[in-house]
Amino acid sequence: MNCKVTTVNIMGFLVLIWCISKEEIVLPEVKNISESVHASGFIKSMYQHEVFSKSSGIIEEVYVTEERHVINEPYF
Repeated sequence: MNCKVTTVNIMGFLVLIWCISKEEIVLPEVKNISESVHASGFIKSMYQHEVFSKSSGIIEEVYVTEERHVINEPYF
C-alpha cells in the first residue's frame, strides 16, 4: 500500500511540474480586421438622471443656466 501511495504522489508531482513549466509564447501579428460586431443597446452618461414632474404644463422661461447649482430658488 505504501508503494502505491508513493507512486501516486510521484506521478502527481511530475504532472504538476509539467503543467507549471509549460509556457505559451504569443507574438503580436499585424492583420486586417475581418470581423465586425453588431449590438444594440443604450448609451447613457455616467451621471445621467431621469427627472419627473408632479404636475404637467409648458415651460415658458428657464431662470437658471446649465451646471448652475440652485438652492431654494425658482427653477422656471
